Amino acid sequence: MAYTDFIAAIDLGSSHMVGMVGAKGPAGTLSIIAYKQPVTKMEIEKIRGVSCEHAVNRLLDFELITEVGRKDAPGRPILFGTTEQFLRSFGVKSLTELPELNPDRMAQFREEAEKEVQLKLDI
Repeated sequence: MAYTDFIAAIDLGSSHMVGMVGAKGPAGTLSIIAYKQPVTKMEIEKIRGVSCEHAVNRLLDFELITEVGRKDAPGRPILFGTTEQFLRSFGVKSLTELPELNPDRMAQFREEAEKEVQLKLDI
């Protein structure tokens, strides 16, 4: 499965993912968690450049992510990771089956996020 196929699966995969379209919002947050886990909200927000509170809450509601521990850092922030439901929803048996990240595509995502942040700051 190519990375773009994985993103498409997140976007269109199953009925419980309706409303989670695009690299923004829950789908983008889910892909960050899948590849960077365990990860904190602050780390997700640093990558996306925007708040992820709503997206993380939706993903928790859909049982696609779960709390996997606490980071040994000030405030002991919650670490998030994917669940068995995540694996079943996207037809993979383990995280090793996820497609490799394309560095060019990741640079494009980062650039889009930076532009989105700039637009919000200009408003």
